[in-house]
Amino acid sequence: MKSEPGMRLDALTLDGLDAAALTALLGQIERLKFQIRRRLDPVVAAPPPAEPAKLVDIAEAAERIGMSKSWTYRNAAKLPFTRRVGSCLRFDTRGIDKFLAARQAS
Repeated sequence: MKSEPGMRLDALTLDGLDAAALTALLGQIERLKFQIRRRLDPVVAAPPPAEPAKLVDIAEAAERIGMSKSWTYRNAAKLPFTRRVGSCLRFDTRGIDKFLAARQAS
């Protein structure tokens, strides 16, 4: 087998390695596997494009979270996705999505 530039084909003796060295070696192998996968499949390596930040009004926010508009108004200060724009309340759609995902996970 011909050695490619940057490749090392030396025989590795595992018998002489202690547990810490074996653990470190496994970590290096996992990092190498990750790097190889990224190089072979750039589509998998690239994160999906994020939805642009969008602020919505109370009606759309309430609909998205499945609550009434009055509940959303009462709890706006406690909701992590609430934004105040001047005297208006607006709600960040990415924040709503994260909020819903966290609620489903628990």
